[in-house]
This record gives sequence, structure tokens and C-alpha cells, in this order.
Amino acid sequence: VNSCLLPIANVMGHEIITLEEFKKTKQFKVLEMCFADEGGSQCGFCTPGMIFASQSLLASNPHPNEEEVREALSGNLCRCTGYQSIVNAVLRASKEGEGLW
Repeated sequence: VNSCLLPIANVMGHEIITLEEFKKTKQFKVLEMCFADEGGSQCGFCTPGMIFASQSLLASNPHPNEEEVREALSGNLCRCTGYQSIVNAVLRASKEGEGLW
């Protein structure tokens, strides 16, 4: 969820996972490796949002196709990569992280 769009009252009683906590998971390690290997992170400004959007997609659909990845990432703007390397990273993570999502 985009934190800037969600009133704090709506999260009462729910678990919140920050990027710092997510970095401790196996899913993050796979996404991090795939983003790095595919060149999916350049300036780093959009990377946290892309990582969380990728995680959300893979948690609900562990084997997305390219169109599904593009749709899932459509709410995040990237000025550096042209998106293809990010899409490739997510598709690769779905294979490399088989069984994690």
C-alpha cells in the first residue's frame, strides 16, 4: 500500500512491514539479486516502490507473464531504466525464487 495514500487509522490492528524489515527475508534477497543482475536499479529513487510492488505481485501470482508484471508496476515511475530491465528482474525473480511466493 502506498503509505502516502492511507490514513493511519486504517492500519490499526494490521501488521506493517517496512523495507528495513523486508530486507531480512529470503524474498527480498532474491528480488535484490535479480534487480542487480538485470540492471533494474540505477539511481535507486524508485527501487523501494518497485521492490514492494514486485513482492505484492509475486505473493499473489508467483508466475506472472510480462503483461501482468507491467500492470503491477504501473503505479511506480522510473526515469532511468526504461522499465524493461525491471520487468526482466521480476520475471527472473519468479523463477529464481520458486517456492518462496
